[in-house]
Amino acid sequence: MINMRLDLICKHEFPDGFAIDVDLSCEVRAMALFGPSGSGKTTILSTIAGIFIPNLARIAIDQQIISDTNKNIWTPIEKRSIGVTSQHSMLFEHKTVRQNLEFGMPKNRKWKRKASFVTKKKIEFDEVIDVLELGTLLERYPNTLSGGEQRRVAIGRAIISQPRLLILDEPLSALDHILRQRILNYLKNVIDAWDIPTIIITHSKLVVHELADSVIILDKGRVISIGSPSSVLPGPIQSRISMALA
Repeated sequence: MINMRLDLICKHEFPDGFAIDVDLSCEVRAMALFGPSGSGKTTILSTIAGIFIPNLARIAIDQQIISDTNKNIWTPIEKRSIGVTSQHSMLFEHKTVRQNLEFGMPKNRKWKRKASFVTKKKIEFDEVIDVLELGTLLERYPNTLSGGEQRRVAIGRAIISQPRLLILDEPLSALDHILRQRILNYLKNVIDAWDIPTIIITHSKLVVHELADSVIILDKGRVISIGSPSSVLPGPIQSRISMALA
């Protein structure tokens, strides 16, 4: 079981007065960043991924600094080796599923060959196809796929990029209960098959308890609790995925 060390400082004040003030160090395998809408989850995600530059940031992965605004260090997005799946699949509509998947492969991306990080386990194209059951979809286009199929392709593309860290942003949003169950099962398979350190952004207690082995709770831009799901989000959680997400 591979854990990744994450050290993160993120401080930012927005024009509307909302402020982020996070300073944490933790081990990441399957970690949830949990909180209501507007708690700061997206800002933290965007800062780690390199999409957003806050007033103050310092990020180190396994003691390697990728961001330090005080020292004018900001590793470009494409060199962070972080795979991100957003709430919307963001697939290329003019490309087939196979072409979408191949787009992220290191051999097709010159910058990937020069990335700062090297993944600990090589991820094979055919293995991703098997685990996510994408074989019958390879020659189809995104507009012919269901929401669940599109989500699986997006997850596959992120994994095939050989990420050092995988970030799943509300992975079950906009899906009906049946598709949620299927995608949740696929995500469990992904975490088990490749052991990629994963951060799950969610406001669902059920997702936390089903996928995460640790959780950071955010509220109003602050970390209010860190621990195991059972210790920081106690209470009866029905494990049948067909139930409504909390």
